[in-house]
Order: sequence, then structure tokens, then C-alpha cells
Amino acid sequence: MDNKEAEMDCTELKMSNAVEQKVEEIVRKEPIWIFGYGSLCWNPGFGYQQSCIGYITGFSRRFWQGNTTHRGTDAKPGRVATLVEDKEV
Repeated sequence: MDNKEAEMDCTELKMSNAVEQKVEEIVRKEPIWIFGYGSLCWNPGFGYQQSCIGYITGFSRRFWQGNTTHRGTDAKPGRVATLVEDKEV
């Protein structure tokens, strides 16, 4: 692991911990709904009380976004699901 990878892992860990802490603060106060697609569907990374299938009208899921975090390389980024407006609806 080079310095760039170590810095990214550290930054991701800090962000992950900060997000987890904020979600815990919100959940303690009131329920929160999170719309998930892609990896949030099969590995959300946090506990939940209820799950249900839903959709957003007018948007489609596409693998157009490139990403090198946990997938791919700088030269060939892995594809990540993203929501795009569906102009045909």
C-alpha cells in the first residue's frame, strides 16, 4: 500500500465514522428513511429495522459513473451505479 492509498483509506475511514455517528444521532431522535440503490441494497453497512422495495419515477439506474474506491484502477475505473433523469418518462 502506497502513501496515496493509505491516505485514502484513512480519509474514507474518518468519513465513514462521521457518517455513522451522524446517522446514530438522527436515529436516536426520530426515524429516518434512506433510499438505497447499488451496494446499499445488498450491503448497507449499518443496521436497520425495516426494508421495503421502492422506486423513483422519472429516474433510471445506470453504471455510467467511474470510481477507483474499492474497485478499478486510475487507468480503468470500476463502474458504479448512479441515478440519472429518465427523459423518456
